[in-house]
Amino acid sequence: MLQWWNFFVVSIPLLTTRALKRTRGPPPCKCPKALFSFGASAADTGNQEAAFPFTYAPQTTLPYGETFFHHPANRYSNGRLIIDFYAQALKFPFLSPYLQSVGSDFRHGANFASAGATAESITALNPFYLQIQIQQFRYFKQRVLGEWNISRQGAVNKLLTRPSYFTNGLCMIQIGVDDFIVQVLQSSQSLEQIQANLTRDVPAALLAGVESLIEQGANTIMVHNIPPLGCYPLFIETLKHFNKTGPIDSDGCITDVNVVIQATNAQFVADLEIIRTKIPTNTSIIVADLYSIVNTIIRNGSQFGFTETTRACCGIGEGPTNVDPLILCGTSGLVNGKLITANNVCAHPNEYVSWDGIHLTEAVNRIIVKKFLAVGQCPKALFAFGASASDTGTVEAALPFTYTDQTTLPDGKTFFHYPANRYSDGRLIIDFYAQDLKFPLLSPYLQSVGSDFRHGFNFAAYDATAENITLIVPNPNPTISILQRENY
Repeated sequence: MLQWWNFFVVSIPLLTTRALKRTRGPPPCKCPKALFSFGASAADTGNQEAAFPFTYAPQTTLPYGETFFHHPANRYSNGRLIIDFYAQALKFPFLSPYLQSVGSDFRHGANFASAGATAESITALNPFYLQIQIQQFRYFKQRVLGEWNISRQGAVNKLLTRPSYFTNGLCMIQIGVDDFIVQVLQSSQSLEQIQANLTRDVPAALLAGVESLIEQGANTIMVHNIPPLGCYPLFIETLKHFNKTGPIDSDGCITDVNVVIQATNAQFVADLEIIRTKIPTNTSIIVADLYSIVNTIIRNGSQFGFTETTRACCGIGEGPTNVDPLILCGTSGLVNGKLITANNVCAHPNEYVSWDGIHLTEAVNRIIVKKFLAVGQCPKALFAFGASASDTGTVEAALPFTYTDQTTLPDGKTFFHYPANRYSDGRLIIDFYAQDLKFPLLSPYLQSVGSDFRHGFNFAAYDATAENITLIVPNPNPTISILQRENY
């Protein structure tokens, strides 16, 4: 069946017809049976609150969650996150956080993401950095498999992941933003030095995470690259607060920050190229180009229905960004001796790109997943063009009894057990594509009897060329035809 190939980058420019920036094979047509999420606040659905209850919890109070859930849902957004939309698209329940002990449903995976987590082993904001989350996944897998083994003769917990889903699931990584926050805001180094550190250390940490998941048996891993933080309101205001802003472009984004992020994203792809030959053939790695899609939305907001691209929906109610770096949405703090609560919420969150200055609105998350899933949709039909390697009967229908090799045994003997108008002992490449898509085998375009064109046509014909060459003249005598070809 069709699988993601070893490595490709999903790029969604949105304003062009180009769908894949880089690919080594077809997009997937087999849906995963489970999701396993690793990341930080953009993917956290409750781990931070479960680990540190009542410690720092703006996501546990309104206005967080107001748009979709109509109550706080332990998500750093007004509604659903990217991981939520993936789960719904696959008809899974929302992923339960791994650390949640009450009310969890792990039938289709688990969420290990935790707000403030980093790709590197940095514990300044959260101790659950990427490798720790993967260790949690390893422990979770071990415990779940143990439960299934114990319960083989009896009732198993129906809310646990099935053993096969650990290899047939999709591991999703969405992390790295907090690495930038820690490095940029807590370092006295120059931007050039910070760039050298980040472009080396973050890709290395992500790569190590990918390799660790492969060691744990993961077959499909999707890594979302880092979005354009230089355009995020909270990041902009925080850099202003620390006097670290550089040039601002016409869209209000800090150019130097985005340059660093682009270099980091590019380095991760380069690092993947280096280990390409070490990746098992049954393992697929996808780099989801989050940077490009978010950047395109910000630069062309009106084309996607957004009126505000660098102003947060929820904040203090002042300034061009509605954000104070010391008082985040839903919290309070002193500014010049005055208590201020950041509870100014826009009337139409679906018209804003940024929810609270550092997290995206549900409207943006929806677009991201919709575009990524569009790349992976299975085709509804196949149209084949080619020569003998794809011909399933066109040449025989056009020139009956002329080329007869494929109409007699031993051609076709392995699979069909009779001649099937194929230049092979069995199925061709186009046949396997059709079967994997659950289509009937493609009928040749010129076949007038018994054809099934519900899912496409096969136009391929024996001896056809890519160039405009007609030197191969049909001849009723196959032996003469072969001699003619040799003479030419």
